[in-house]
Amino acid sequence: QTDLHISREMDINMTPSLVFFNEDVHSEGLKVEGLYPYHIYTYIIQELIGTEVEKQLPPKLLDYIQSQSIISEQEIATIYEWPEKIVKRELKKLQLQNYIEQQDSVHGDFWKFKKSK
Repeated sequence: QTDLHISREMDINMTPSLVFFNEDVHSEGLKVEGLYPYHIYTYIIQELIGTEVEKQLPPKLLDYIQSQSIISEQEIATIYEWPEKIVKRELKKLQLQNYIEQQDSVHGDFWKFKKSK
């Protein structure tokens, strides 16, 4: 209920919507509605904090999967900025090496780290 109240108060009309705030509690936030490329969000953050934001490389895929309970192929594609074909290839390699296992779901393809016995 609180989230709905805040979204109405901020006149949020679409998803995704992000509101960026700086450390000044009296300043209004900057509302960004819609989906934009990564560099747009980093530009906004850089303008708000006044310093350059450096993108860090994601961890090795196996390390990332191990740190998660379960992960979707779409999430991997987004984090690693890989096309679907590469995601499937990398996951298949890890599966053949017996590091990960696929989880059946009607909502897409999910994977999890295979705990050693």
